[in-house]
Amino acid sequence: MKILCPTDFSNCSVNACRWAAQFLDTLGGGQLELLNCLNIVSRSEMFIKLDDIYQERAEEDLSELIKTLQEISSAVVITAKVVKAAPKYFLPDYLKHNDFDFVVTGTKGLTALKDMTVGSVTAHLMDRSEVPVLAIPSNSVYAPVKQLVMGVDNQTQVKKGALAPLVKLLERSAAQLQVVHTLNAEESASELHPDIAAELVGVNYEFSNISANNAIAQALTQFCYSKEADILVLLHRQRHWWERLFYNSFTKSSLFEIELPFLIISV
Repeated sequence: MKILCPTDFSNCSVNACRWAAQFLDTLGGGQLELLNCLNIVSRSEMFIKLDDIYQERAEEDLSELIKTLQEISSAVVITAKVVKAAPKYFLPDYLKHNDFDFVVTGTKGLTALKDMTVGSVTAHLMDRSEVPVLAIPSNSVYAPVKQLVMGVDNQTQVKKGALAPLVKLLERSAAQLQVVHTLNAEESASELHPDIAAELVGVNYEFSNISANNAIAQALTQFCYSKEADILVLLHRQRHWWERLFYNSFTKSSLFEIELPFLIISV
């Protein structure tokens, strides 16, 4: 398994890197690439050398981070690079041209500047990356993945093969999957959408319906806690359920306050 872990060296970002290394270690090893994007704009000749100074510092920080992560596992091959580019523009293209299974990133960044925080980059990737994004809260402590909860609704359709990364994760971790259909007040219980059922052939999962009453994120969070879930899985499409989740029942910024790692899969 191969994971990309963007980092700005904030506490949340470093915690996500540590989480990724421990995650790979429990799966028997893999590849972890650390990436730091330097988004520096030089305004005159006197500032040109700042690029080199920041890059040198970033490379030093990456070297120290690698040493820390290597103490976690000898089965994880760790590489790192620094690029001079805006992460929001660089990362989607980089992911498109490289074979990563997951992106693991923090939910909060180093500064309050939207264009420079890992948190804002995480939100950006959710809308633009075909590679599943694992967002790790700053206070999340890694534990072996044993239970996943995936939230769906009766309009959740998926592309063929879209859930392959999830199936691979379940196979490698031997984790259990709970698929939960969130119901609004006017909806009645239903069966799992056939598109999703087809993607989960061969997977041992349980399916249930819960009442959300237009508070989808809260209902999913409570369900996760009741099942002692390690990861909340969310299926991302441009409209409908994801849009309701973010803008009607729960704001995007509030979702990032959830203390549970969440996996975003583009369907």
